[in-house]
Amino acid sequence: MLFKDRNRSGAYLTMLGLAIGPMGIGYVVTLYLQQVQHYAPLPTG
Repeated sequence: MLFKDRNRSGAYLTMLGLAIGPMGIGYVVTLYLQQVQHYAPLPTG
């Protein structure tokens, strides 16, 4: 019932991607800084 309307489903999926995307990028950047650049965990955030 919640995803019956195609436009509403697309909007929900888009907003979910916009919410998760920046968090995923931040996670990958902190992993890169710690594993490749050998930064300590505290400065990487």
